[in-house]
Order: sequence, then structure tokens, then C-alpha cells
Amino acid sequence: MKAKEYLLQLEELEEKIKHRVQEREELKLKCEGVGAIRYDKDKVQTSVKNLQEELIAKYIDLEREINTELFEFLETRRKIIKEVESLSNVDYVKLLHKRHIEYKKLDQIAEEMHFEPGYIRKMIARAYEVFEKNILREEKHEQSTEESDGEGTEEQ
Repeated sequence: MKAKEYLLQLEELEEKIKHRVQEREELKLKCEGVGAIRYDKDKVQTSVKNLQEELIAKYIDLEREINTELFEFLETRRKIIKEVESLSNVDYVKLLHKRHIEYKKLDQIAEEMHFEPGYIRKMIARAYEVFEKNILREEKHEQSTEESDGEGTEEQ
């Protein structure tokens, strides 16, 4: 996986959560908006109650999904922040933090850091390279080492 794709997962996770929360709010309105019982009509026992129960069950399931995704997001965010902060170049840390933790656009970052947008584009490309080399390849190496260690102990 490339550094940019890896770092963009935070924004994607947060967007996914936002959509789920919006879906939950719509579902909540439906739960609250189930109409009153009409006594002038023939009584149908199951329809309103079953609909209400189904909506509430969907709401509860969605709430659980949101909580799970939120936990995953927070864990991933914490991990990525630590990884970004582990880079030795302070400008790369600032740049990647502003871009992938604060979700700022490159032009906005250029203005804040008092650099030309073209320079920021070059700098972020270098920051991605360094991040890939120092963080992602290191993680890949650690994972392959753990897998080979695990295989060796199973055979013994």
C-alpha cells in the first residue's frame, strides 16, 4: 500500500461514520414519527407495533455498528498520528498532520506554512516517500518476521 492511500484511510473511515450517523438520525425520526392509532378504522394488531419494533431494532443495530466503527477509527487515528510523529523531519510531520489528520487542502497548508503551493506538492511527495520507506516498509518487515517466527514455532 502506498503512503497516501494508507493515510487517506482516516478520512474515508470518518466519512463512513458520518454517513452512518446521518442514517441513524433518519431512522430515529422514523421511530419517533410512527403515527397515532386510528380508532375509526378496523383494528390491525401487528402492523404498527411490528413496524415500530423493526425500526427500533434497526436503530439499535446501527448504533452498535457506529460504535464499532468509531472505535476502529479512533484506534487507527491514534496509530497514524504516532507513525507520522515518528518521522524525523519536522516539516514532514507538520505537513502530513495538516493534510491527513486535519484534512486540509494543499493550498491551505501552503498558506499556513508560508510556502508556495508547488513547493508544498513536492514536499508532500517527499514526505510520502519517507513515510513509506520508514513506516510502511518497516511494518511490512515486522509482519513478515512475525509470520515466519510463528511458522517456525508451530513446526517444533
